[in-house]
Amino acid sequence: MKKRKEKSVQYQKNRQKKSVQELLGIARITEHGIWRTNGDGLIIFLLEPDNLSVLSEAGVAQKIYGLMMVLKGLTELELCCVNSKENFSENKRYLKKRMAEEKNSKVQNLLRADLEMLEAMEREECGAREFLVIIRFHENEVRELGPILSRVEKAFREQAIRVRRAETEDLKRILSVYFSQIVAAEGLEDYDGERWVTFCEETKES
Repeated sequence: MKKRKEKSVQYQKNRQKKSVQELLGIARITEHGIWRTNGDGLIIFLLEPDNLSVLSEAGVAQKIYGLMMVLKGLTELELCCVNSKENFSENKRYLKKRMAEEKNSKVQNLLRADLEMLEAMEREECGAREFLVIIRFHENEVRELGPILSRVEKAFREQAIRVRRAETEDLKRILSVYFSQIVAAEGLEDYDGERWVTFCEETKES
């Protein structure tokens, strides 16, 4: 029992020493994709949505068939659906708990109003989903990526499906929503406090 407790304490100490980035297993994020600490990489394409409401049933069926053919022909692709907006589940759970505990009816009404506001915001954003096409590769396969990416882009283009490569800011936003359910109002920093750092050019005395 004592050894198990010592192992647990040591695990917590090691965990506290790691940064959030290390805990997520992310080595770096570049304009080319996400590099993980185990040497693997992820290149992500964003599926750009079509307005299906203006398409006929045959047009929608053609889009579905085209996507199916791309995924069937390129077995290395993975399709992932994620939220593209905030998720208020934790906030709603907290408000419901507070309402159940609160004795003051006026405070209960205020909590209920907050809950209704969050539910209204969720209804407005209920369709806020983002579809990602993911390619996994190992660092020793980097030289082969060029032909693979060209083949992927060509396959989507032939089926009239619009995709674009996720850029650095896209990747940071996707990770932010996925792990914390929060969309930053401003651009996400690469390092904490980065926006407060200023660089001064050295001036030479004449």
